[in-house]
Amino acid sequence: MIQCALSKGMFKRLKAILKSEWAALDYIEIPNDKWYLDKELNELYEFDNGIFVAHSGFEQNLYEGYGSIKVLTKDAVVVEVEKSEDVIHVLNPESIKAPSWTIE
Repeated sequence: MIQCALSKGMFKRLKAILKSEWAALDYIEIPNDKWYLDKELNELYEFDNGIFVAHSGFEQNLYEGYGSIKVLTKDAVVVEVEKSEDVIHVLNPESIKAPSWTIE
């Protein structure tokens, strides 16, 4: 019984080595726009070099210049912005344009 348990554990480890759970990517989705706004969370998302940086809002249509890395929310819409040294101003906060993606 002990020998059976040991061999079962060995085969389990060998299976994990020989047949991994990960596979190659079939495709990658890349957003077509740079700026996205989630009105409910009051966050502005910037797509930069493959990651989304979320900027938090502090006044109406004004957002912090710095941000943190987050995943884009499903409710985000495409917006146009004007960026200055310290703040980011959203020019069209009432936009309803949904994000579009390119598959590569």
